[in-house]
Amino acid sequence: MNIKSLISAIGRTLKRLYHSGFFTVIVSQVIVKIVGFCNSIFLARLLSKGDYGIYSYAQNYLSVLLLLDGLGTISAIVQFGSENYESSDRQLAFTKYGFSIGCAFNGILSMGIFIYALTGSFSIEGSGAVLAVMAFQPIMSYISSFFSINLRYRLENKLFSICNIINSVLNISAVVVGAVVGGVYGVAASLYFAYLISILIYIGVFIKLKVNPFGKSSKLSKDDKKGFLKLSVSAAVNDSILHLIMVADLFIIGAMIADELIVASYKVATTIPSALVFIPSSLMLFVYPYMARNKNDYRWNRKILIAIVLALGVVNTIIVVILAVWAPFFITLIYGDAYLDAVPTFRVLLIGYLFTGTFRTPIVNFLWSQKRNKMVVGLSVFIGIFNIVADIILVKIQGAIGAAIATTATYFVSAVLAIIFAVIVMRKIKNQKEVNIES
Repeated sequence: MNIKSLISAIGRTLKRLYHSGFFTVIVSQVIVKIVGFCNSIFLARLLSKGDYGIYSYAQNYLSVLLLLDGLGTISAIVQFGSENYESSDRQLAFTKYGFSIGCAFNGILSMGIFIYALTGSFSIEGSGAVLAVMAFQPIMSYISSFFSINLRYRLENKLFSICNIINSVLNISAVVVGAVVGGVYGVAASLYFAYLISILIYIGVFIKLKVNPFGKSSKLSKDDKKGFLKLSVSAAVNDSILHLIMVADLFIIGAMIADELIVASYKVATTIPSALVFIPSSLMLFVYPYMARNKNDYRWNRKILIAIVLALGVVNTIIVVILAVWAPFFITLIYGDAYLDAVPTFRVLLIGYLFTGTFRTPIVNFLWSQKRNKMVVGLSVFIGIFNIVADIILVKIQGAIGAAIATTATYFVSAVLAIIFAVIVMRKIKNQKEVNIES
């Protein structure tokens, strides 16, 4: 292929991506993450370091108690909605069934969180009261997410992106106003208003599209419901373990060290590496529905997965090197001199992101699109246990930086295992295709 033909091919590819809404999704996710990152900066600046530590610990508790958020129905709705793109009736049936389970589950969960916040004991004083104020956010969050993923599996990428940007702006606006007006309690309460406005906007969007996600549809068979629940529960277990890995560090540090200043510094160290996950997540947000639609196409999946991993490898390596080398500058610029003690932990966590952001995130999405539930959950269970054990041992020995080392080791192990699983599944897809051709 000569240079002219190559340029022409690249041009056609970029044109297809543009019309499909790819760039809109990516740009929107960049904006959302920038706004979300600014959110953490504003909180660290507007609240005292002690109050920021209290809020971070309460928020961490909420994350732990939300390990089974929506019973995994959001992920299952995306999968079954994408698979049944040729039947709007079945799409709607799966959507309604998922919503009824997820919303009811989060309602019960919120009540449990509220009761626990009022009656439980907390190593960081004041975090229980803040958690009580935040207890009913899961219901509002689920409803907003439900509308959002409806746009996603319908491939309404531009509307999906615009709504995400609006939601992030609403969130940061509410948090800033809440912090200024009511301090740590104002922040905890402010998101209710953001979620409410977000839901009203989604309702307006669906009215404009003339789509009713709660309209009449045929009933699902027992096998359909069983298949949906099997995937949703698997997703819930998997997501809960992933959440546990993300919050275990802060939770164990708070429990074993019980110093809100150390908790605040560790929270700062995790913010940028955690935010960087938006890079692979944004890409997979766009690609996943197509993976679900083309799950039996060996060549398509192999080509797209290799291209994604290579692209992420280049981008992530450049970002990690820049951030690691100039870590003191970025920490001081963004959070101030008070958080310079977070630099060593920050650098270790960046290495962990390099493994999970390049390999684990895209490969696990591929495995989900293949409905390899047991494989993904088994991987998550193993690395979840590995992470908690490593956290307990290393925090006791090395303090906060020990938690960062444990997390990085966990991400490395999970990346290696994910690659092995991807090779196994790809071979099975190829062999099945060859069998179908011969028959």
